[in-house]
Amino acid sequence: MKTSFKRESKISSCHIDKQTVAYVERYLTEDVPQIIGIELKDPSLNVHITDSDGEQILPSITAYQYDKLPDTTKSISLSYGESYYTNSVNVNFTSDIVGAKITINIFCESSKEKSHAILNGITNILKPCKTFNYLFHPHPFLQGALTTLVPTMWGISFMYLGNKVYQVIDLALSHSIPCVISILLTIYVITGWKLKPSITFDTARQARINRMTHFLFYSFLGFILFTLIGVVIIRKKLFGF
Repeated sequence: MKTSFKRESKISSCHIDKQTVAYVERYLTEDVPQIIGIELKDPSLNVHITDSDGEQILPSITAYQYDKLPDTTKSISLSYGESYYTNSVNVNFTSDIVGAKITINIFCESSKEKSHAILNGITNILKPCKTFNYLFHPHPFLQGALTTLVPTMWGISFMYLGNKVYQVIDLALSHSIPCVISILLTIYVITGWKLKPSITFDTARQARINRMTHFLFYSFLGFILFTLIGVVIIRKKLFGF
């Protein structure tokens, strides 16, 4: 007996390039009809590329002539099937963590099980593209707690800076910890989600951002490491331990 079933699933953090879109497109047009087990009536495929200039609708990602996606890409969505409500699959890649999802609407026998099989197929295609950007998009409750913690940590840092010079030199190693935590929290809360969207696209701009963030990250780690080593050396020379 044929039944209808609708399934929605969020897309976890990943990096999307033209080749990945092509893999998903081929899966939708070749594998999905076989999984559903019925011949679709006049199925159509649309690829929507949305950037700051507007929305481009293509019959296939192969129609996009460039290797890199537009610098200001906001979303890429693929829709395949008879209509949005009957035997259709929509995959929406967007930097907005809420809007990035897979929507499956099918009407066939064993619709629930088949929708799960379709979802697994798309998820497996995206596995090699996974990133750790989800770490920069915590639960709203945790995000609020961290935002509240930032001024608290800066207050503790300034309190330590109010000590006498000899006290700061003597306890620099331990007193530097609140400052380091304050800087990291500020960067994480204010700029982390902007520099590391949940879903990133293969653009020249994103490549520049990745190089810049990697440089800043390793430079900051190097600065902390050499500062702490320097403090230990000075402390040993001044205090003998």
